[in-house]
Amino acid sequence: MDKPLQTLFNEALGLTVRWAYARHRALRLNAYALGYQDRSFVSSFPFQSGMGVYLNGTLETKYADFMLSYFQGRNFISPLGGDLYQGISRTVSDPTYSEANRQLLLLRLMRDFRIDDSAALTVRVEPVYDLNARLLDFSFGVYLNFRQEWLLGNVGKRVRVGR
Repeated sequence: MDKPLQTLFNEALGLTVRWAYARHRALRLNAYALGYQDRSFVSSFPFQSGMGVYLNGTLETKYADFMLSYFQGRNFISPLGGDLYQGISRTVSDPTYSEANRQLLLLRLMRDFRIDDSAALTVRVEPVYDLNARLLDFSFGVYLNFRQEWLLGNVGKRVRVGR
């Protein structure tokens, strides 16, 4: 091949604490330390290494979950991760744009709709505030969550989602 070998690493170390305080109600806290290293002989990215912090607080209720998140990344890149958290642009319109320090505040409203014992449809509304640019944006998402057994058709051995 005429292209140089690219060797990229991402790692995450996290902690989750969940406190159920009433029927169908719980509080969950997540904290993650994130890392990025580019060990390529010829790098194509503006940053050789970076780090990030990702914090989540979630209120789980019977009808929906409410999550407040904070992300801060310094020279952070995750080539296979979400575009929102990147310190570089992956768009065709501005491929050279980079942002060394990224700070985001996110609020998520999430609701699961059970399809089957092993599958659920999740609907999300997510306003996002970029603390550096002072911009408010939002996204809507629909996700299909399932266990592999759901596709394989092991009807007798199905396990409920979330167990």
